[in-house]
Amino acid sequence: MKIRCSHVPFLAPAAALLLPAIAAWAQGPDEGTPKPSDGTTKRLPAPPLMVEVDAGYVVVGTKIEKLREHLDGKWGAQADLDLASQNPGERVRVEGFQIGATELTNRQFLEFVNATGYPPPLSWAGKQAEEARVQFEAEQNTLKKADPKFKPKDFDPVVWWRSKYKELAWGIPQGEEDHPVTFVSLKDAQAFCDWAGLRLPTEAEWMRAARGETDQEYIQGETFVAAQSLNVETSGTKLRPVTWIAEARTQSGIFDLAGSVYEWTTSPYAELKGYKPLKNADKKDIDPKFDPNARVVKGGSYRVENPRFSTRVAHRVKVANASVSPMVGFRLVRTPSLGYDRMSIVMARKVDTAMLDGNVNIARTIGEEAWHCVEVGGLKNLEGYTIIRRPEFLLFAPRAEVRETSASKLHGASQKDPITLGVLTTSAPLTEPALPAGSYVVKYRGAGKLPDKKKNGKGAEKEPDKAPEKDADGGKKKMYVPQDPAEKQDPPAEPAKPAKPEKKKPLSKKEQEKLAQEEAEKKKLEAEAEKAADEAKKKAEAQKAADIAAGNAPSLEAKQDPTEIKLAEDIAWDPMKENILFYDVESGAVVGKIEASSTPMDFPAVKTPADVRHALEEVPADEKAKKPALRRLHVAIPTPSAKTMLSFKIDVSARAEGN
Repeated sequence: MKIRCSHVPFLAPAAALLLPAIAAWAQGPDEGTPKPSDGTTKRLPAPPLMVEVDAGYVVVGTKIEKLREHLDGKWGAQADLDLASQNPGERVRVEGFQIGATELTNRQFLEFVNATGYPPPLSWAGKQAEEARVQFEAEQNTLKKADPKFKPKDFDPVVWWRSKYKELAWGIPQGEEDHPVTFVSLKDAQAFCDWAGLRLPTEAEWMRAARGETDQEYIQGETFVAAQSLNVETSGTKLRPVTWIAEARTQSGIFDLAGSVYEWTTSPYAELKGYKPLKNADKKDIDPKFDPNARVVKGGSYRVENPRFSTRVAHRVKVANASVSPMVGFRLVRTPSLGYDRMSIVMARKVDTAMLDGNVNIARTIGEEAWHCVEVGGLKNLEGYTIIRRPEFLLFAPRAEVRETSASKLHGASQKDPITLGVLTTSAPLTEPALPAGSYVVKYRGAGKLPDKKKNGKGAEKEPDKAPEKDADGGKKKMYVPQDPAEKQDPPAEPAKPAKPEKKKPLSKKEQEKLAQEEAEKKKLEAEAEKAADEAKKKAEAQKAADIAAGNAPSLEAKQDPTEIKLAEDIAWDPMKENILFYDVESGAVVGKIEASSTPMDFPAVKTPADVRHALEEVPADEKAKKPALRRLHVAIPTPSAKTMLSFKIDVSARAEGN
């Protein structure tokens, strides 16, 4: 295991414009660190100060023999509950991962807040929170005096801060820039991870980083040594900067896993596999009161009175997801596979799976991903302290398989319903099609006439409007759309002119009144529907504003002004051509399209039908044509026969330079 610190440019300049590569990551539940299928895949550096943790096993919980030694009442009733929740110790396999050498600091969280507009922690409010509490309680007392039946409310500082922080001055308390960030809920920690393209550890991963293959009690061994952690004995109930104590680290260089602040994990506070109730000294069952809706926090805290117990590796504490505390922070983890964590976030929190007609394989994500960083220094016992200033990415997760075995079958299947190619997420706006940074489901539709769904009783599917062409005599020329572009067909004979319609009898007065009544009723229903839609829109906007005020706004991509983002609700496409369609993951609407080709691209020979080929190209600016520089991602997805490839390109704006 080793520390990898990177503050490199987004992607090193290539000697050639086109960089062909294969991105066929193979990852299974017990396969260890994902590896590329060959040596041609370009691996970009990890985020700053990440420590490699090899795949292997770890004992999660505590073995029953040790638990019985502890259950003698010397720790207290609350400790007995914690010990009971660790039963039994289970040997669990953990895949390789990378974990932050330190807990996330205030300085790093500030970069995220500035980039996204996310609410800062309550601890950055200074004395304003206490002043607001005093004022609120005075107002409640005044109302109580005026009305004896009035029930005073409790002051909630977090709710107050989330609604007021935009109007007030705030900042990191002086001298606490490199302290662990605290007063962050599980949602706050995950919001940072969404922005950074990283994630929180599981309980098993956290314990693997802390104790490796062993089941030792403490980070450094079986015996508690106060000087090896930031605790009440070494800090005097005062939080210190990360890495403050040189001895408070593992052999691989991970600081403050014991003491300092508790750290969020994604593991629910639930029974471990094989759990059986334990009995206390009075031979009564100890009930830990498991709650799968809460999460496990690990590591102990600088304020816990008994660090000998709380800094044990197996120590697990239940914390409600929405809770914030001066004793809880978090640490980052990364899966060492290109874009895996970020694409997992997109698939879990953004994409409606009903939009997909096949499985998307995020373990084979292609593209590029990097973190623009800046070295800030200033930490005791750790050189090269670096923080993320701007994540940048262009990632495409392809579908797991294309079932159609030939071009004609591919075209035919896609005419009924466009075929999902994969999911795209990017931090830069797209230039072709012109779309803002975000996430999109990408689908393919081959050239050919749309099927008439009206015959199946499901309603007709409208073809895109297209201006009719004119023949040599100036008349309107009938457009012919072949059923399959792979087959050459002659246009059908000109159909005979239809007979003149029979004259209809005029409606009676009663029929006219009935028709007028139906028309009036129809207009009434349309007006009511329009009113309901308008009210729903206003309600949604109000809820969105409330969510933003409460700090619940999504933070996957960098903040963008919604007034500047205009997604087309209906994109006209030419059925005579093959099209790649882009669907907005939230609304499900088609918001962009580009033309595609089913002819093979100039890639190396396909090894297996599952291979997905891609290449990254740096396209320089063309001053004469007034075209800016951009990046181009070429993608080719083969059919099972490997004789046909769906190929397309995605253009995004050039990467930002510097930090």
